[in-house]
Amino acid sequence: MAGVGLSSRLEGGDHVQSVESEKVQGVLSRLVTLEPRDLCNEAIVEKCRATRDLRSCGRIVEHSLNSCNHASLCAECVQRCDVCPICRAPIRSFGTPVRTRLYEDCCRAGMIRSRPGGATDADGHPNADVRRLWSFFDIALEYGLVSVIHHYVSDVCMDDMAVSSNATVSLLLDGTVVKDWCRRTLSHIIWNLHEIYGLGSAQMRYKEAQMGRFSALLLGLSEVLESLEGPYVNESSAPIIELQQLIEATRRVSQHLDVMSWCARHNFLEDLQSSHSSISEWRLAVKNRKLAATDRAWHGNIQGVRTDTDVRTSTLFIEDAMSNAGFGEDDENAFIWETLELQHLRQTTTLSSWRREGVGVMSNLHASGMLYPPESVRAAVDLIFLEASSDLILAKKAIFLYYLFDRHWPGTNNDWKSILDDYVVTFGISRHAMLESFVFFLLDEADDSALEEACCLLPEVVSSTIHPKVPRVLLERKRPFAALDVLRCSDGIGDVRFSGSAKNDEVSQLEDAVTAVRVRLECGLLTDAYLYQRAYISRIKSIEPKQSVLKSTGMNQHGSRDWSYEMESLVEEICWLCAEKCLVAQMIELPWDKDEERVLLNCLMNLATKDPCSSTGSLMVMFYIMRCRNQEAYLVHKELLAIEKTFLEQCKDMERNEIIKNICVQRSLLVERV
Repeated sequence: MAGVGLSSRLEGGDHVQSVESEKVQGVLSRLVTLEPRDLCNEAIVEKCRATRDLRSCGRIVEHSLNSCNHASLCAECVQRCDVCPICRAPIRSFGTPVRTRLYEDCCRAGMIRSRPGGATDADGHPNADVRRLWSFFDIALEYGLVSVIHHYVSDVCMDDMAVSSNATVSLLLDGTVVKDWCRRTLSHIIWNLHEIYGLGSAQMRYKEAQMGRFSALLLGLSEVLESLEGPYVNESSAPIIELQQLIEATRRVSQHLDVMSWCARHNFLEDLQSSHSSISEWRLAVKNRKLAATDRAWHGNIQGVRTDTDVRTSTLFIEDAMSNAGFGEDDENAFIWETLELQHLRQTTTLSSWRREGVGVMSNLHASGMLYPPESVRAAVDLIFLEASSDLILAKKAIFLYYLFDRHWPGTNNDWKSILDDYVVTFGISRHAMLESFVFFLLDEADDSALEEACCLLPEVVSSTIHPKVPRVLLERKRPFAALDVLRCSDGIGDVRFSGSAKNDEVSQLEDAVTAVRVRLECGLLTDAYLYQRAYISRIKSIEPKQSVLKSTGMNQHGSRDWSYEMESLVEEICWLCAEKCLVAQMIELPWDKDEERVLLNCLMNLATKDPCSSTGSLMVMFYIMRCRNQEAYLVHKELLAIEKTFLEQCKDMERNEIIKNICVQRSLLVERV
């Protein structure tokens, strides 16, 4: 039974398996053993050069001479000619003088259905020679012989010696002809997938085998495109940018197709009831999660004195993931969507309108939750696997897994768990990555039962790659000891590394360091917080000389870090939290160095000025007395007296005035004794 070539099959022909056919096997064997340059020669349309009635015959040549391999004579003229018109080599008089050309063998085996004889055809290229070469590429891709195209690219297109004065041959030798074939093939696949996706979930299930075949074709196509990147040195040139965009589009279509096949196999989860009654109720739940996260968020990193008007900001894990992946942002690669027609794979045009209007992911999520959650499973697949870069495939799989957890947790029917297990196995997601996505969802969920379940799963999730936001969220949700366990079990989040690894010069960001200090103080570990701050700043100081050298040589791309700024932030955080927890007396006993002392005392003075009724001012005096710096203690005492006098003149609360007077008397007695 004859097979059908890729071009015709993509146009709707029935897929006929004919690998066992002797003709097909013979053609494939010949295609594999053919030299890449000879493949170019086989693609050229040759006309008979025999002279007949004082003029050339001009018929299309379907055979090559065995004696010299030239396709120069038609079947009729070879019977009456003795030599080849091109090289004058004698034609064999015994045996078979000719053999069928590769293209004719492909047509007779049913692997190519249409013969490019006119000015143009459905492939859209006006050159018949190019269309014949594309037919060979179609066969190689269809039957898994991508190496044939690879060799053509490496041995012909990338060979600087492969040149010709003939315009047609020169065109076939250029890598552009391969790139144009890839674009045309991708376009055919997209339109066929568009037809399949439009069938509906019930009928799409019966197209799973055909979708699997297209997936294999896309993988082969992606490999061919990657091999074309070799000859380009300047990555900013127009050809390489266009090629990279084509590679990106092919990968996105492939990734989208794989998930669509999985969804079609499970009827797009229509048989599983969602834990949300409607999309409106789901979006309201997401909005409430955002509000709850904002309400429980701690004050931002302090700069000076805290006030009641400090802005509190917080984001959900799903927000961070989608923002990092660039969902909903203006797509710089308009070529991918407009020229390559990826929009035909989507179910709706909602995201296209968002892109034209310039609506960002965060504004949508904050305002109305339009972007997340998507209105259906199909919309979620289109959003996640078509919008974001193909390089973020692991992140996209995790986001879709988060979506599945959000859609079905905590459903009473255990069928959804088996569906999720199948998704994890199908796409090679590790148990650790699966649990990590689940924990992120549970920490976003405002329900207390979700928080308890997340804490139970944390021991399996904690690793050196754990999201640094996890301890922060646990702290905000009144689980400081769980946050401390995460910090201690993870290799480097909140703990400075001292090993000889490649990450020695990488320290936690300031925001994560502030979280680590807060966690320790919430757990009552003041000394631990102090030692962490000291080790953190010491590590920054140790890498500063290296960054200075890199900066002087022009190799430092990020600039040096200001250790004094980060030290001030951490010491201020310790000071303010100790004041809130009445730990100032223990704090002043710690051995602060000169720089830390300056920040600490400035912070304590601000506290004493803000609330003279507290014991902060007296403890400042005690700080100097403990270190036998009596003169400085006396000067601070005088400054506090002035502050208290001003406060007493303005305050009409007799009870508070009495407290301040008692504090002033006791501190004066203490200063007089020393």
